[in-house]
Amino acid sequence: MKLCQKILFFNLSKEKQARIIDSAILQFSRAHYNKVTIDSIVEGAGIPKGSFYQYFKNKDDLYDYIFEQIGDDKKVVIDRLLRDVDKIDFKQYIIKMLKEAESYGTEDRKLVELKKKFLNQFPQELKKRF
Repeated sequence: MKLCQKILFFNLSKEKQARIIDSAILQFSRAHYNKVTIDSIVEGAGIPKGSFYQYFKNKDDLYDYIFEQIGDDKKVVIDRLLRDVDKIDFKQYIIKMLKEAESYGTEDRKLVELKKKFLNQFPQELKKRF
């Protein structure tokens, strides 16, 4: 994402950022990536189409941002788990990891669908890029 676009997106209210991201996740989780349009995303977010291009270069740029955020969220969980690695035995640690993984996977069904679609629908060259 271009720095100026990122700055404009992050200058939005948290509520507006969430509307855009939530709309994109909903669209990407419902339809094949190639069928999702900027029009459907901005309609769901309640923003003008021109505004979208102030925040993201294109649909790929938005998709990349969403997966970057998912990765960052997982990193926080992993970092939290690593702090406990020396405090508990191995079995307890594994159980704790599995519980975290399970809760993360069931928190938002749309994200689960999005990940499935990514694995099943994306051409290999796009998977490598993302």
